[in-house]
Amino acid sequence: MPVMNGARLIDSVFNSYPNSTRCRVKDSKQTPIPATDHGRWLAPPRVCVHCDAALKPGKEGVGLGFIWRNWSGNIISAGMIFLPNICSVVLSEAKAIVAALKACPIGGSGFFEIRCDCKVLVDGFKEKGSQLSDVSLVINKIKRHQLFPFCTKLTLVKRNNNEIAHRLAKRSLENNLTQSFYNSFPEWLVDFRKADLSHSL
Repeated sequence: MPVMNGARLIDSVFNSYPNSTRCRVKDSKQTPIPATDHGRWLAPPRVCVHCDAALKPGKEGVGLGFIWRNWSGNIISAGMIFLPNICSVVLSEAKAIVAALKACPIGGSGFFEIRCDCKVLVDGFKEKGSQLSDVSLVINKIKRHQLFPFCTKLTLVKRNNNEIAHRLAKRSLENNLTQSFYNSFPEWLVDFRKADLSHSL
């Protein structure tokens, strides 16, 4: 079992209560990940979730996709959600993060990293601008989620490094589909993961 220093142990105890009003990010500085090869799996120090959204001009609706993975790249859980409404790209990407947090397979039992390919959204977490903009409102909603204090950082990744989440979002949009995967995964999803990991070998 990992050993925690006093301050971190106290933070962990306070953050383990869902009704807590405290909502700050651990290690709040958000450092960009180093440049990597095309589509290469970037191993996180612990669990991570990739989130993405898909929109299509002329089609009403938004597809959301997310995939929870451990440090070795194995799938813990995944999901895709179809929303039958229209919203901006940034709001759609933020909704993908909210959906991923709601479906978190590890609960409050460990820390995790969120990965997203929307620069405007990631930058929005760093800024302390107007609290009345649409982006600020949805960012505040994410920060108020009971599991957000367990997020060690929100990282901007290249689109190539977010491919599986994008494919889930696209599949959801094309088929108006909402589906979750926890203990068993369809062959097409396993194939996506294998292709993703093969780039890192």
